[in-house]
Amino acid sequence: MVDSLRLANWHSMPAVPMDPGWLQVLFDVRADTRILVLLNSEGQIVRSTQLSTAFGIFGADPSGQLLVGMRDIGAIDRQIVLYRWRRDTPTSPAP
Repeated sequence: MVDSLRLANWHSMPAVPMDPGWLQVLFDVRADTRILVLLNSEGQIVRSTQLSTAFGIFGADPSGQLLVGMRDIGAIDRQIVLYRWRRDTPTSPAP
């Protein structure tokens, strides 16, 4: 059984579109822990990653290849950040 007291401190930011699916950020309000959950276009979990840093993703461009977020870099300092990526096309190995 899952400990509901531990889960009570976890929240979710709105999912943002990310080519070809969605990115969901879960965060623990007691710590700087984030879990990034990558979902495919059908809503199935493709991958998840846990990070120990304070940040959030707030939006994406229409192409789904640029995320806009904010991160804490000190007691009162915050930065707006842009994350870009591209999907690499698999290539055949050299002969």
